[in-house]
Amino acid sequence: MQTELTLVIILVPESMEDPIAAELLALGAPGYSAWTVRGRGSHGARPSTWTGANVRIEAAVSAEVAEKIVQRLQDKLSAAVPFKLFTAPITLRERG
Repeated sequence: MQTELTLVIILVPESMEDPIAAELLALGAPGYSAWTVRGRGSHGARPSTWTGANVRIEAAVSAEVAEKIVQRLQDKLSAAVPFKLFTAPITLRERG
């Protein structure tokens, strides 16, 4: 069995994990995965471990829920919060 979904990927400071996770669930995501990540990009590297790490949060959701998540996060997250938001179509393959 195959199901077409949208993968929503959010990269934010770890202090934002709980509020974003709550938004995902409230908007209809059945669950999410999150883990600490590191790297360097347009926002630069984190100045030090004292400032906290970055977290990657992912949720596989319907296209409709993905659009709600994107709109809510773009509307709610202030310009002061560095974040990256990606979506990609995926296929869930389950044993039938």
